[in-house]
Amino acid sequence: MENVIENSMVIAGISTIIEDPAQASEQISALWELFWKENLPEKISNRFNNTIYAIYHQYTGDHHQPY
Repeated sequence: MENVIENSMVIAGISTIIEDPAQASEQISALWELFWKENLPEKISNRFNNTIYAIYHQYTGDHHQPY
């Protein structure tokens, strides 16, 4: 069997773990503030374009558990 990759992308950025859903908004806002304050988009080499994606992944469970 041959593996064929049609489209792919590398995701680069910063992350956090939300332990307390009541603090989620504050933690996510602080992460975005750091992202812009440190001018992180300019530090990503070989960028295809200026599109920015927010990706939420690796959930432990639902929105009541760490994510």
